[in-house]
Parts: sequence; C-alpha cells; structure tokens
Amino acid sequence: MDARPETIRFVKDFSISHRQLHFVTFEDQQGKLMNFSCRVVEGSDGTWSMHGGSGGGGRGPQRSHPWANLGGGGWGQCAQFFAGGYVEDNGQDVALIFHVLKSLRQTT
Repeated sequence: MDARPETIRFVKDFSISHRQLHFVTFEDQQGKLMNFSCRVVEGSDGTWSMHGGSGGGGRGPQRSHPWANLGGGGWGQCAQFFAGGYVEDNGQDVALIFHVLKSLRQTT
C-alpha cells in the first residue's frame, strides 16, 4: 500500500489469546488517505505474523443515516472471522453495533 511512514496511525486494536486485530490509517506516497484492518496471529514460537487484512482509500460515500463501513476476512472459517472499519453515526449517537452472521456452512 506504499504508506508514508510518518503518517501511519494505529487507530484501534482488539486482542484475544494469541490474536490481534488492528485498524490503521495512513497516507500513501501520493497523499491519499488510506485505511487497513489487519489480523495478526502469534505462532507457537512466539513470533507474530499477519493473517489477512482488508482496506481501501478514503472514507467512502457520505450517507444521511448511520452506516458501518467494514472490511475483513476469514469468511471460510467462522471461528477466524474478523472485521474492522469506520462506524459513521451521522449525529445519531451510535454507541455499539452488532454483526450477526448466518451459518456459513453450505448444504448439498
């Protein structure tokens, strides 16, 4: 994503045993505002490595109603699902959102 190092900002993170999710913003080399959600996992040897992420440029379209603009991964393994991004409350005082998934299991 070619980030300008001096603009990298860790906005929020979430941790559970041996796993972390980070939401990061930065400017690319052309000055465009970018955001990225990344999942890192601690290996059995104690080292951390990235295991998926999503992101893009800008804040997206403006809406007149509350909106969660999330990206993530781990779709094929429900236990590994993660998402991060912006919650635009547009003055509605949104304090918490819930993301409910149906079973990802396919039947034949």
